Amino acid sequence: MAQLAYASPPLPALALPKPRNNPLALCIAIAIFAAMSLWMAVASKGFLEADACTHYMFARHAIDEPAYLINVWGRPLCTCTYVLPAALGGVLGVRMMSLALAIAMGLITYRIAQKQNYRLPALAPILLFAQPLFYVHSFSELTEIPFAFVATLAFWAYQSKNFLAMTILVAITPSGRPEGFFLIALAALALIAHRRWYYLFILPIPLLLWSYLGWLTWGTPEEMHWYRWLQVNWPYAAKSAYGSGEWYHFILQLPVLLSPLMFPALPIGIVLSLRASLRKTHGTIAFFTDHTARCQFLIAFIPLTILFVHSVLWATGRMASNGELRYLLCVAPLWALLCAQGYEWVWDRFRLPAPFLIAALAATTPIYANRYYQVVPFKVYNEDLLGRAVADWYRKTPNLRADYPRVMASLPAIYFALDVSQSNPRDGETWGRKNVANKDPGVILMWDINALTNASADMIVKKEEIDAAGWIWIGNIIYQDKWCMIYLSPKTASGAPADPARYPVPWDVSPD
Repeated sequence: MAQLAYASPPLPALALPKPRNNPLALCIAIAIFAAMSLWMAVASKGFLEADACTHYMFARHAIDEPAYLINVWGRPLCTCTYVLPAALGGVLGVRMMSLALAIAMGLITYRIAQKQNYRLPALAPILLFAQPLFYVHSFSELTEIPFAFVATLAFWAYQSKNFLAMTILVAITPSGRPEGFFLIALAALALIAHRRWYYLFILPIPLLLWSYLGWLTWGTPEEMHWYRWLQVNWPYAAKSAYGSGEWYHFILQLPVLLSPLMFPALPIGIVLSLRASLRKTHGTIAFFTDHTARCQFLIAFIPLTILFVHSVLWATGRMASNGELRYLLCVAPLWALLCAQGYEWVWDRFRLPAPFLIAALAATTPIYANRYYQVVPFKVYNEDLLGRAVADWYRKTPNLRADYPRVMASLPAIYFALDVSQSNPRDGETWGRKNVANKDPGVILMWDINALTNASADMIVKKEEIDAAGWIWIGNIIYQDKWCMIYLSPKTASGAPADPARYPVPWDVSPD
């Protein structure tokens, strides 16, 4: 592999006038973004999606059940980030933590833009905050914001040539999202190319520690080597239950990710970044001699590679991809930096006025779109209302909770409404094929159509499997277009045979 040099010859495409500090524009952007995010965090009574509810519940119960901190499905980086906010402030505490990480990302993005010689570095965080998906995730409980924060810190460390910090940060990214494995491969190449190979041993340490701690939580099974625990428990099915779609699915949605009026700047930023890093200077390609050019190349290469990989996975129906645009959010600051590069070029080329004001006005377009198709504040959807209805029936039905104290549900909203941890042996049972087959005494099973699609094949359970296992169906609970089937294990918690007639099911609970 070619060794990278540290000489800094002039880089034509990046050698703009010395960047101006734009602290006022940055502070105004942060203030507006923080106020709008906090407003929606309080006003939103529902979750962005069902996975957000699940991640919140993992963090909510992690102090009482530390095994959640290393749960593969919950992601240790996400759960550890949210555990204290969840314990101290509940859902709002977690959302405020997300906002703090989003603002920190804006500040880091500003610093990266400065070091890359962007003439208007405050444009980068403004365009980051203007991303509609980034905004709604700034008050959500999902994995993208914690992962993007650590990945952005790692990129900043690389840009600053702090290879030890970069290595440590990249090493923990797989505990946040699968894209971290790509970053580990990239970091390994960088360490070798920069002659810092002696840091390579750090990269697998967090993964090995994660696997060892998981093995301990399983009671140190002798039939399994500790270093295989993570592999055995990896939840993503090779063949996705979500199906597949067109290879250009994510490309068509990029304007939604970046905001429609910001998207035209993206291809310009990509071309400028690649041209600057691949141009020959003194007979040598700038990528090999100039660290600024190298970083600018990576600003384009990393998000485009993630776009390409997710497009392939969705087109081929692999690795439980369901084509969600939020996958691309894990490198949101790099998308913003590319757009800022293109935005600056347009303003310089055509000598346009008031770049910050016009960028701010363009950033407001999602607000008008929200008036016609409401996304925020997050509403309480019928699935959530169904979960509440099931929980109310379960609490109020005489003898039901005493006879069947443990809940196993395919709908996360039911666990949330009951404030029950699914892995607590006192009042919960983890959803999955193994536990359905076991039909432990004293378990009430609540099945809905969500059980037919999941990233983990072990959590996909058909109705026929429940019937074949011997569960006793006692009725359905319906809320408008959502419904849930109620089953009882053949024996109560005391070991008595199930008596379905004791627990009347209300059936349709939809409002008149």
